[in-house]
Amino acid sequence: MNKVLKGMRFAASYSGGKDSALAIHRAVQSGMILQALLITYNTDKGRSWFHGISDDVLADLSKALNVPVRLIKTSGADYAENFERALREEKEQGAQACVFGDIDIQEHLDWCSERCEAAGLEACFPLWQESRRALAQECIRSGFRPQITVVDTKQLSPSFLGRPLTLQVLKEMEAAGIDPCGENGEYHTFVSDGPIFSRPVRVAFDPPLHLDGYEVAPIKLRQKPFLEKGCVQVYTGNGKGKTTASMGLMLRAAGAGYKSYFGQFMKKGDMSEIKALRTFLGDFVTVDQYGSGCELGGLDQERDSRVAREGYERAREALLSGRYDLVVLDEINVAVHLNLLKEEDILQLIEEKPFGTELVLTGRYALESVKQKAGLVTEMGEIRHYYKEGIPARVGIEK
Repeated sequence: MNKVLKGMRFAASYSGGKDSALAIHRAVQSGMILQALLITYNTDKGRSWFHGISDDVLADLSKALNVPVRLIKTSGADYAENFERALREEKEQGAQACVFGDIDIQEHLDWCSERCEAAGLEACFPLWQESRRALAQECIRSGFRPQITVVDTKQLSPSFLGRPLTLQVLKEMEAAGIDPCGENGEYHTFVSDGPIFSRPVRVAFDPPLHLDGYEVAPIKLRQKPFLEKGCVQVYTGNGKGKTTASMGLMLRAAGAGYKSYFGQFMKKGDMSEIKALRTFLGDFVTVDQYGSGCELGGLDQERDSRVAREGYERAREALLSGRYDLVVLDEINVAVHLNLLKEEDILQLIEEKPFGTELVLTGRYALESVKQKAGLVTEMGEIRHYYKEGIPARVGIEK
């Protein structure tokens, strides 16, 4: 049943998730020709059935894949009948087969095969009875970008919500005793980019919802402009101007209509630059300081570690949300240097960074592993500083 049918035109049953995306990729690679995506649409809830994708996101998905998206608008009662009708209409347009992303649940295969038989189409299951773990790894290695949008909190920690599905995340799931492919309903994904896409789907994610034991990150279409490719920048060294440089970048981003998130470790307070950001760039910059009123790295290591960890989680949520074009994490390198955060924490941010988001990491003591992962590294070196001549930090210049 895992055969692919070279040269055949096909419609694909598409949920928006990783398995259906990989099945289409396999079919196209074998020489099959994609004609349309079939997405069942819940008329009672106004969104796709299984992954809750809204109309505008589906429309952008169609443009990104360069194929029509056919919504099978249906309620539960007439689901099978309406699916078969859509298959017949695709056959009239030239389709000879329908591709499904099912892996090993027999009742799913039986249902899909029955629908295709009734419509006179071949049922094709490119992933059938292959290793779940291997398929999840193949999806990632093939260049798809699945992001976890639903988590069943009875089976999986809600901390996985919003994370891109990476090889490291698969390892963490396996360590927790969870099927890495999510075939038991542990999680669902939405694929926003990959080898079958002509461009990324322009999505963002609203703050999580708590629904009957599930954590859900609502998907929405991103209306504002976004970078075609976001990079990682590191500003480090013992010279003055690292935070100042990042703020200049946010000013430039605002001029282009981009939204920025400024997460500040180590410092807290209404300093001149913070006042300026809020007063003049308030519509474009979100300021979030992590601290208890004084600089981290003091005498209370337990408090500082807790505050830094809470800040890290807020920063990570902002980075993964898709709501920001530029994310600046000020003094995060110092927080790692002081063992308030771990090296793997900052590397995880780099790995998970959305394709259209620029990430800036500032502070002295940037690790070599972080520099190696960055696309731009600027090291600011001190040659002379008037502070050593007794001139203190001045309002409007240093603070």
